[in-house]
Amino acid sequence: MRPKAKPVRRDQSSSEQRAPADHVPMPEGSTGALASCEMLLDVIDELPGMVFVKDLSGHILTINRNLERILGHSRDEVIGKTVRDLFSEERAEAYIAQDREVLESGHSVQREEFLDLPGGGRRFLVVTKFLLHDRESRPYAICGVSTDITEHKLLDEALQQSESRFRSLVETTSDWIWEIDAQGLYTYASPKVEDLLGYEPSEIIGRSPFDLMPPEESERISGLVTPLLEAGAPISGIRNLNRHKDGRLIWLETSAVPVRDADGNLCGFRGIDRDVMERKSVEDELRLSAERLRLAQAAADAGAWELNLDASLASWSEECYRLFGVEPSNPDPLGTWMTRIHPEDLDQVQQAIDQCAKQGGVEVAYRYQHPDRGRRWILSKARTMQHTDGRDRIFGVSIDITRVKRLEEDLRQVRDDLERRVRARTAQLSRTVEALHAEVAQRVEAEEALQNRSQQLRLLSTELTLAEQKERQRMSQVLHDGLQQLLVGTRFQLGHLERSTADAETRRAAHQISALIEESIEISRSLTAELSPPALHLGLSPALEWLADLFNVVKHAGVKTAQVDMSQKDGSLRLVVSDSGVGFDPARLRAEGGSSFGVGLFAVRERLNLLGGRMEVKSSPGQGSRITLAAPLAHSSEPGS
Repeated sequence: MRPKAKPVRRDQSSSEQRAPADHVPMPEGSTGALASCEMLLDVIDELPGMVFVKDLSGHILTINRNLERILGHSRDEVIGKTVRDLFSEERAEAYIAQDREVLESGHSVQREEFLDLPGGGRRFLVVTKFLLHDRESRPYAICGVSTDITEHKLLDEALQQSESRFRSLVETTSDWIWEIDAQGLYTYASPKVEDLLGYEPSEIIGRSPFDLMPPEESERISGLVTPLLEAGAPISGIRNLNRHKDGRLIWLETSAVPVRDADGNLCGFRGIDRDVMERKSVEDELRLSAERLRLAQAAADAGAWELNLDASLASWSEECYRLFGVEPSNPDPLGTWMTRIHPEDLDQVQQAIDQCAKQGGVEVAYRYQHPDRGRRWILSKARTMQHTDGRDRIFGVSIDITRVKRLEEDLRQVRDDLERRVRARTAQLSRTVEALHAEVAQRVEAEEALQNRSQQLRLLSTELTLAEQKERQRMSQVLHDGLQQLLVGTRFQLGHLERSTADAETRRAAHQISALIEESIEISRSLTAELSPPALHLGLSPALEWLADLFNVVKHAGVKTAQVDMSQKDGSLRLVVSDSGVGFDPARLRAEGGSSFGVGLFAVRERLNLLGGRMEVKSSPGQGSRITLAAPLAHSSEPGS
């Protein structure tokens, strides 16, 4: 039973007026008719047509099952929607115009329409729309009943096409009208003979019909018509093969009546010859189509059948006997078929037959016990149509869907198994994600600590570099201004002593001491140059030579020369040192400068960082090296620069 419908107040908003999926709203004060409403809903669900109810603003309140199937949407999906939500703008406007006509006129409106299906295809419908009124005769909803006339439409179109073909055939058929005398010779031939056999009428006059046939055909037809000619009896629909003037063979159908004079004496025959080549081809095609249908039914494991309205068997196709495992000689194949239907499905099959006789169409799936193939699933579809004898019959087709049912069951089991696996996998992934989140949090914490440590080390490196630079400058200045001056003064005094003394031994000792002092001065100068290279103060060329030596080209690159390019761009000085030597792996230059191989470059990079510059190293083993230095020309005022 359906749950009881709740009455809907007319002053509620349109969204509140939308009834549940399986209810038509009743106007206020009509709750006593709810039982009747429920019965009505049950009835419309069983109707062969399509039923819908909309409120006066055009929102759908309910639809029946047939309309659900046609639209491809459930009730729940369409309740509260309008035709604009479900159909194209053009179709929606047409439906809205009809609703407006019903509302304005207050009368029912019937139209023939078409409906484009979501999955493709088109259905033709006869739609009747009318107003639903409450007890005070106030309209509160629009009800529509649609009858699917697609099959009738297609039949009408097929009939029209057939009539068109027939009319065309009649208009284009070359019927040859002729007369022969008592001796069987043509005395008249209509001009159509030229269309049929290629002869002018004058070429036919005086000849016998047998003259136009091949010898074998002439002999055969002579045996058929000579007795009729002698007896003066009518000739009806005798097919005969004639030879065209160009040699082709043409099938004609001959009909004729005797012609008598006023005294009743036989004067001859008057008749027509009709080209039946097309009809013969059609007959051959029909035989071929029948054979194709038989083969198609065999391939599809299907059979066609006809029942009288009293459920007695009218005919079974050859494939039906095979499908149901019934011998063609069985005197009661329908009774045998009924006994093999599964007991639990027998009632619904019988009900389907009864419904088809009343409603015009039905389909039902049931289990069937085949004598050789075991239990099978059969799907039968039927429709009531008029037979050629003018009486209505139930025409149907039955298909073995056992394989489909088994595949559906296998698919259901696979789906259930897949759902279990998905749930298990989802749980496992959830645990993995939680673990990853924890690990990521730990790594983030470690990276933050590492970044802090790295920043501390960088600041310490900066301070050490600055201290080293200051210490170098101080030591260079001490050596230059202090020690070197003392050594020079001492050397000057020794020279004076050496020149003023007369003692040879003293002069020799003074000379040796002067040489040692000179060597000490050179060593001091060399040490001063290393601590603070004078090349930086002597011009560009000496500075570049000193820089090339700093990169140890000869030692590391294995070449004696390197190219040094310097340029100025965008307020920066750019210096490129390149060689074609052995190259190296830049990955070996760790940021800490932990290997002797990268200490020099590390020191250069750190000094550039102090200046706000950068260093790029491009190299690979065997491919040479390219080192780019860039530093701003304007000195930074930031701390530590």
